[in-house]
Amino acid sequence: MEEAMSVDRLIGGLFLFACLLLWFWIIPQQVVGEEQAFYPRLTVILVAIPAALMFLRNKGRRITLAFFREGSDISKDLAGKILVLVLSYIVFLLCVEKIGFFVSSAVFCPLYMLFFAERNFWRISLT
Repeated sequence: MEEAMSVDRLIGGLFLFACLLLWFWIIPQQVVGEEQAFYPRLTVILVAIPAALMFLRNKGRRITLAFFREGSDISKDLAGKILVLVLSYIVFLLCVEKIGFFVSSAVFCPLYMLFFAERNFWRISLT
């Protein structure tokens, strides 16, 4: 019998891993001084809280190992979406370097919301 895992648990675990990576490796290497590290660490904490809640959640849609089998329609669709997401994130990081964080975030946040199927205009505008 195949082990089933909640999608929320998988995503929460990935975000927690990213938070640990940021906290212990990236922030200490990229930020000089404790005072300058305050905002990045606060951001990591604010991301880690919902990620921990997602990781601890038992309910939600389940995925199985068959979900990732090569050749399945779901696998091909998922690989395409992951590729688009990774490439768009690289473009976002390049834009942050060139035009700044706030402008890049104002452009990419609505695009990411549309990518993740948010269609409510007011929620996108408010965010």
